Amino acid sequence: MSLFDALLLDPNGFDVWLAVRADGLSNAGTIDDPYNCSTQAQFDAVMQGLGTLPNTSIRIHFGAGIPS
Repeated sequence: MSLFDALLLDPNGFDVWLAVRADGLSNAGTIDDPYNCSTQAQFDAVMQGLGTLPNTSIRIHFGAGIPS
């Protein structure tokens, strides 16, 4: 089992950050590098991807921002 897989199976779960980003990059989903959710399609893609993680507790944090 890889370290990444072990972290995903951690019973304490993990945190994911989402934000409206002006740079257009998708990034890593961390507090310093949130996923780009500037459009409904991007938000849906991130949510669908998170939904494929079995037996995982995920805390989702939404960053401030208003799309222009």
